[in-house]
Amino acid sequence: MGMEKVPHFERLYRRGNSYIYRVSVPKDLRAFLDDRTEIKKSLRTDSLSEAKLRWAKMHDEVERELADAKHRAANANLPAREPSQSEIWEMVNSWRRERLTREQDTLSRVGPADFAGRIEQLREEDRLWRALGKVGRFHSMADDIIEFLCTRSGHVVPARDTPAYSFMADLVHRARADISQRIIALMEGNMNDVPPGHDTIFDHMPQRFDDQAPQALNPGSIAPRGLAGKTLGTLVEEYVEDPTRNAKSSTRMANRQKLSLLVAYFGSDRPIGSISGQEIGAFSKVLLALPTSPLQRYPGIALSEIPELASADKVGTMSRSNARIVLETASTFFRFYEKRGYIEKNPVYGYTISKSSNGDRPRRPFTVAELNTIFSAPIYVGCRDDETGFSRPGTNHPRRSRFWLPLIALFTGMRLGEICQLWSDDIEFANGVSVIHVRSNEKRQQKLKNAGSARTIPIHRTLVDIGLVEWARNTNTDGAQHLFPEIAYNEVKQNYSDTFSKRFANFLKSQDLHGDGRTFHSFRHTFRDAVRDANLSDGLAKALGGWADHEAHSGYGSGYQIDRLAEGIERLEFRHGEEVLNLAHLLRNP
Repeated sequence: MGMEKVPHFERLYRRGNSYIYRVSVPKDLRAFLDDRTEIKKSLRTDSLSEAKLRWAKMHDEVERELADAKHRAANANLPAREPSQSEIWEMVNSWRRERLTREQDTLSRVGPADFAGRIEQLREEDRLWRALGKVGRFHSMADDIIEFLCTRSGHVVPARDTPAYSFMADLVHRARADISQRIIALMEGNMNDVPPGHDTIFDHMPQRFDDQAPQALNPGSIAPRGLAGKTLGTLVEEYVEDPTRNAKSSTRMANRQKLSLLVAYFGSDRPIGSISGQEIGAFSKVLLALPTSPLQRYPGIALSEIPELASADKVGTMSRSNARIVLETASTFFRFYEKRGYIEKNPVYGYTISKSSNGDRPRRPFTVAELNTIFSAPIYVGCRDDETGFSRPGTNHPRRSRFWLPLIALFTGMRLGEICQLWSDDIEFANGVSVIHVRSNEKRQQKLKNAGSARTIPIHRTLVDIGLVEWARNTNTDGAQHLFPEIAYNEVKQNYSDTFSKRFANFLKSQDLHGDGRTFHSFRHTFRDAVRDANLSDGLAKALGGWADHEAHSGYGSGYQIDRLAEGIERLEFRHGEEVLNLAHLLRNP
């Protein structure tokens, strides 16, 4: 399939339903771009309007990459040294002109409807620069530009806290502000080369840089006193309770729990500005060696000493994913105070923990063979009871949460929390179809992961034949009530799912299916695979499963009709080759 050039947009091509940014690399620059003959990058969209918006950003990135190669080629044989003040001015001003030209070029190629959002973005950036400049140092926010400019010009990057570094950082910030002011003026119809708000230092090189008084430079170059000395424990509490953060109480509680490990490691009285990246690296290694709930298991013990004790006690370590989340929460915490000028740079920057390893597999779907094992367990064919005797063969056939939740999850793709919080009137007969409503209700303690999670799911014929609708209707005879009252609400986690998640983990162990990425959430993965196998459209899949849809058009219209959703649900089946899911023993009328 060949590429088709998109008219009026340089280097923008279409191949099939995808848009691609493509440009040839000049021969004299290939040695400085890993010997590439062309730069080709997917814009990851099938929408032309979205491709045009992403083209502007990609054009800027590629032009910068080419400019970097040109400068490195021109300065390849020059001896490396720290730049003088005049050279710094030339480097920054050249970079400012490049950025300004690219912004102007972008505006000339897209219409007002496409760059209207850019105007507000520039204004917001300008407000941010000015606000932060009054309360915090800006040096760390210029690091990448300083390193880029010095590297491409063959100069040594000035050492931090030197006059040369401070001068260059201030010029970079002033250049950013100047670009914003000029582009805003241009978009508002002011074609003057010297619009209001432009920075006169870039009009021509000053004869004496000493004449540039310190107070005329970016005020953010000087850190306010006392902020870097604020203690970690104090700031963690301020962060958790900060009312400007749009966070739920459960999220704040989770933040406090994760950051408690950071406080335990460094100490509550540790000044936040004194924590280095090297120390964060050591902290991340300790995280990987900690057991789950380390502070509760070993109260009063230094966090760095817990791994050795846990190893001696043969206590397993927390999962890599949990350790990664703790480190990411710490990074978000430090970034919060970096933006407010409390610290110069986020010390977690550059340190990560990979999502998985051989010993920590991601969650995966159930195989058909595993599903047949699950649904032929005693709870489904006869057990003693559905409490402690759920895994022991018996004559009872209880139909409560242990019975229904796995079946509902498999045939609807609902999240565990969404099923646990169902009420009897959430299952009803509407427009000729039996459905489940996934919705929020604060009085009932029903919550949604996000706005896109609210949906109505037609009930698969198999669930109807097993008796779900009839069972829910019988539960509703005395008025609407919680479908699974035996699942206790976890006041600490503020959910129902935590309680049942542990029960299901024990169930999997009883069937020798624990580990290897198998959890209750595996049902949702299995549902998604069944949707793919049924060749349902991506939009229909997202409507059924409550997956977020970030396409711009997704917010238009009222969504799929219930009969269309029902048709899609009924196409789902669970099979692998000759092996088919067998639930005949559960049907009310086989």
